Amino acid sequence: MKLKKSPAHYAILLSLVILLISGTAMPSEAKAYTPSNILAYETSFENGGESEWITAATGFTSGEHHSYSKSLAYTRTSAGTYIYPSKILPGQGGERFYATVWIKTSGLSGPGGATLALEALDSAGNWVGGQYLPGVASAGWTQIQLPIYTLPANTAKISISLYLEQGTTGQAWFDDLQVFEVQSAPLFYAYLDYPSYRGKLIAGDHTDIRVKTIPHSWSADFSGYTTKVSLYDSSNALMNSASYTGQQATATLFAGSGLAAGSYKLVVQLIKTSTGQVKGYIEKPIAKTTAAPADYVDKHGRLWRGGSLFFPIGIYTADITAADLADLSGSAFNTILAYGHPDLTKLNLADSYGMKVIYSFKDFYYGSPYAPSFITSEADEAPQIAQHVNWFKSHPALLAWYLNDEAPNDPRLPAHYEAVVANDPDHPAYIVDYNTPNPDQVLRSTDIFGMDRYVVKGLSGDPIAEPGAYQKAAKENLWFRGQWPVVQAQNLANYGQGGTRPPTLQEVRNMAWQYLTEGATGLMFYSLFDLKSDASGVPYATLLNRVKQVASEVESFVPILLSVDATPAATTTGGSWLNWMVKQYGGHTYIFAVNNGKSNRTASFTVPGATSVQAVNESRSLALTGGTFTDSFSSLGIHIYKVER
Repeated sequence: MKLKKSPAHYAILLSLVILLISGTAMPSEAKAYTPSNILAYETSFENGGESEWITAATGFTSGEHHSYSKSLAYTRTSAGTYIYPSKILPGQGGERFYATVWIKTSGLSGPGGATLALEALDSAGNWVGGQYLPGVASAGWTQIQLPIYTLPANTAKISISLYLEQGTTGQAWFDDLQVFEVQSAPLFYAYLDYPSYRGKLIAGDHTDIRVKTIPHSWSADFSGYTTKVSLYDSSNALMNSASYTGQQATATLFAGSGLAAGSYKLVVQLIKTSTGQVKGYIEKPIAKTTAAPADYVDKHGRLWRGGSLFFPIGIYTADITAADLADLSGSAFNTILAYGHPDLTKLNLADSYGMKVIYSFKDFYYGSPYAPSFITSEADEAPQIAQHVNWFKSHPALLAWYLNDEAPNDPRLPAHYEAVVANDPDHPAYIVDYNTPNPDQVLRSTDIFGMDRYVVKGLSGDPIAEPGAYQKAAKENLWFRGQWPVVQAQNLANYGQGGTRPPTLQEVRNMAWQYLTEGATGLMFYSLFDLKSDASGVPYATLLNRVKQVASEVESFVPILLSVDATPAATTTGGSWLNWMVKQYGGHTYIFAVNNGKSNRTASFTVPGATSVQAVNESRSLALTGGTFTDSFSSLGIHIYKVER
C-alpha cells in the first residue's frame, strides 16, 4: 500500500496575497461541476401547443419577452377573479424540487404581485402541500426562484402555477420557466470509454464514440427506467441515438468517421419509463479535429506536450525547494510531484531547473487532515480546484493535476475531475492506487492512472512479482488511459509497516522494469523525503544514487518505450515469472524481459524472421535456431535484446 504521509512542513497554503504579489490574476469565471440539479421541465412559451397555459386571463404574446420571441401574458381587470394556469408534472414523496421564472409587470394595483408556486397533489389531484413566494411588483424583467421544496409522503404529482396574487389587478408577463429536481447524488454515471481524452475525435487516434452508463448505486433497480443516448451537432440537430429500457448498465457505440470536423454534444438521459420524466441528465462535449492537438493523452496512453511525446520520469517530494531541485539536477528526472499545492514562486523555481510539476489537489477534500484552510465544506472542493486550475494552467512547468491518492472510489472524485476538465483541456488528471482499478470508477475520474504496489520489506517472502502482475491488470482494465506507476524506493519501516531496509538497487530496477514491460507510459518513484530519513540508516546519497541509476537507464530507452510501430508476432516459453514486451523502433525489434522472481530461470524467445540477436549493454550475442534463441535469467535478472530480421 502507499502511505504518502509527508513531513509536517509539507502543507503549503496558497494565499491570495502571494498570488497578487506574484502577479497572477484571478480568472473572471471558473467552472465547477455541479451534477445535482436535473431539469424536469422548461418552457419559453414559444410553442402554441402548450394549451395548459391558456386561460381566460392568459395567452402567448410576442409584444413582450425575456428571451426568444414570446412570453406568457397575464391580464386581470377584476380583483374578484383568481385564475392560475398550471403545468402538472410527475412527482412523488421525498423528491425535492425548485423552480425559477422571469417576470415583468405593468400597471399593478392591489396588495400583491405576480409570482409562481409549486404545489404537491395526491393521486386524486387534492392539495397536500406547497411552496410559495411573495409577488413581484417591479416593472422590469426580474427572475424569482422558489426555495427547494421536499414533497410530502403521499404526493403523486406536482403543479407549477403562474398567477397574480389575490386582490391584484394589472398585467404581467412570464418567461423562461424552469423546474429542477434536486438530488443529493446522481442516479447514474456516464463516461466515455473512447475517445479516451476529453471527448476528442482525432485522426489516427480514436475516431468513434463509445459511452457507458452505470447506476450510482450498484444495487439500484433500473427496471422501470429507460436510458437514452443522443448525439447532437452544434446546431442541436440529432445525429444519432439509442435507447435501452430496463438495463442496469449500457454501452453505446456511435461511428465518428462520417462526422464533419466541429463540435458535438453527447446527451445521456435516464427517463422514468412510465411517465417520461427525465430523472438524470449528463452532457459531454465531443470535438472532431482535423489535426492532433498539441497537448493530449493518445489512445496508447502516451502524453503529448507541445506537439512532442513526453515520458515523465518523476519522484515525489515534500515541497519544491532549490535544495531538492539541485539534488535532481543533471539526472534523468524530469518531473516532481510536490505534496501540498505550490504557489507561483515555487512553480517558477521548478521551471528554472527545467523540471515539470504534477500539481497536487490530493488534500482538497473536506475532512482530510492536510486539507487547506480554505476548504471549509465539501461545497468548497470543486470550486477551489477550478479556481486553482485557472490560476496555474498556463504555467510552463505544469505537467498534470494530481487529484487523488489511493482513494479512487471516493464519491467526490468525479466532481473534482470535472472541475479540471471544464477549465483546462490541455493538462491531464492523475490518480494512484495499489489495487486493481475498477474501470467503472476510474474511467470517469482521471486521464492517467498509477499503480503503486509497495512490496519490499527486506524479507525472504517479499512478493516482488506483484508490481508487474497488478500493472498488467491495470492496463487491461484501463486500456486507453495513461499509465504512470509508482516504484517503491522507500523503506516501509519509515511508516511502521515492518520494513527492515529499503529496496536494493537490483530490486528498484526490477520493479521499474516490471511496470514498463506491462504498459507503463511514464514512471514515478516514491519518495525523495523518505530517502533523506531512512529508518535503517542507509545514507541519502546512496539511496538517491540508486533511483538516479534506474532513471538514467529508463531514459536511454524512452524512444523505444514510446514506439507504437507494428511488432512481429514474438512468443516465449517463459511463464508467470517473466514480464516481457516487444517493441519495434528504427527498423529493429527489441524484447524487454524481466525475471520477477528470486530463482534462476531460463526462457526461449521466437521472433519470426530473426537473423541475429544481441543482449543490449551486455556485449554478447545469442545463437538463433529457426528464429528462436534461449537465455538464462539470474535472480531478479533483466535482459534487453535487439533483434535483426
